[in-house]
Amino acid sequence: MKKNNGFVMNVGSASIILVLLVFVLSMFGVLSIKASNHELRLAEKLGSSVQEYYNTDALGQKVLAQIDKIVTTEAQKNTGDVFLSNVSEKVKKIEETIGEGKVQSVNIKGGHGRLEQISYQVTMNDKRKLMAQISFDINNKYSIDQWNVKQESLGEYELEGIEDMETIDLDETNGENTDEIPEEGQLWDGIIDPAMVDE
Repeated sequence: MKKNNGFVMNVGSASIILVLLVFVLSMFGVLSIKASNHELRLAEKLGSSVQEYYNTDALGQKVLAQIDKIVTTEAQKNTGDVFLSNVSEKVKKIEETIGEGKVQSVNIKGGHGRLEQISYQVTMNDKRKLMAQISFDINNKYSIDQWNVKQESLGEYELEGIEDMETIDLDETNGENTDEIPEEGQLWDGIIDPAMVDE
């Protein structure tokens, strides 16, 4: 009679292990394809957002260059209230001539024949706008006070179920936690009582 002196693997068990191995590797392959597809969509979305930002920034710079040109030209021709009136009239027309309606809310501040500030918005999309604010010194040289993208409000959210959450009022327990300290290895979510801690 033959004696079995070790582990013997049958052909059936090797086939089962091979099938399980192929299944596990197939699942990892599917998961990696799914993850890479998600990363591709995220990268495309980020790329379009960056492209949109730089297109809007370029349009904002174009408006700024146009404003600078108008102010410089009018400062050489006119002074006082005539200068301010001409600049105001020409800068307001920028909304119509540049950016296919993306340039909005052109505001001009000034007084006593002196231009002080021009602000405008360039629409990026429905929820984001480039906000620009330019100040002018006494020599009609500009400095940029604000040049950033503002996100409009995303709306208000109602959190459901908050009123159903259980709370502990420490005034009712005189500042003490009524839970017992758990045994070693158990989870505990209570408050540590300094009197119970070994010194």
